[in-house]
Amino acid sequence: MHKVVLIITLALLSSCGNKAETKEELPKLLATEKYEVKEELPKAVYYDTDLELDMIKAANSYQKKFTVSEVIITSSRWSSTFNESGSIIARTRNATIVVNKGDLCLLQDVVFEQKKEGNNFLESTIIENKTWHSFKCELLKTKNPDVIVGVQLED
Repeated sequence: MHKVVLIITLALLSSCGNKAETKEELPKLLATEKYEVKEELPKAVYYDTDLELDMIKAANSYQKKFTVSEVIITSSRWSSTFNESGSIIARTRNATIVVNKGDLCLLQDVVFEQKKEGNNFLESTIIENKTWHSFKCELLKTKNPDVIVGVQLED
C-alpha cells in the first residue's frame, strides 16, 4: 500500500515538474506517508562506538530512502554461522537504525552480518530489515547521548 501511494505521489509530482530526487528531499515527500507509531525507543543492550559507526555506514549503503543517523544495538552478543567443519564463517547482530530529519523521526529493526575472512571480520552489511516505524522526535532528547553513537549530518 505504501509503495502504491509513493508511486502515485511521485507520478503526480513529476507531472508538475517538481521531482524529489535527492536523499534530502525524499523525507519531506515521505513525511505524508503513514507509519505505525512506536511509543518508545528500544533499549540498547550493548555499546561499541566503532561497531555503531560501522553499522551506520552499512545502513546508509544498504538503503537510499533515508539518511541513518544513529544505531541502537539491541542484541547483547553475536550469533555465529558455522561451515561444515565447524569454523565460523559469519556472525550476526540485531540493531535498530534511527532516522532523525527534523520533524520526521523513524526507526527500523535490522540484522547486521559480518563475514569472516581469515582471522578478521569484514565490515557490517544488512541482511534483513523490518518495517519502518515513526516515533516522536522528543524521545531522542531523553536518551543518554554519551551512550548511543550519533552522526553529525550536514544540511
